[in-house]
Amino acid sequence: MKVEFLYTKDCHVWKQSMHLLERILKQHNIKTKIDLIEVKTQRDAIKHKFSGSLQINIDEKDADPFVVKIRKYSLACCRNYFFQGNVYEFPPSAMILDAIRR
Repeated sequence: MKVEFLYTKDCHVWKQSMHLLERILKQHNIKTKIDLIEVKTQRDAIKHKFSGSLQINIDEKDADPFVVKIRKYSLACCRNYFFQGNVYEFPPSAMILDAIRR
């Protein structure tokens, strides 16, 4: 399993989310390296199909299933996640687990 964690330095929740991701992987006995990628330029955003900070990719697919419709990428900070009728500042545990299972 390939796991990428993309963020911008201005994102105020990236460290908290990274700890959550590490905890989920450990709890589910998933031994894989997390590629930590700081998106610094618009060129980086396009290259990584970055939809805003922060972003978790599992096997090169965004953990957020609704992001597939996005075709414009940017250095946007403070991306919101919508999951099961709620809004989150970063992907909730259940969304990450769903992405791992897909």
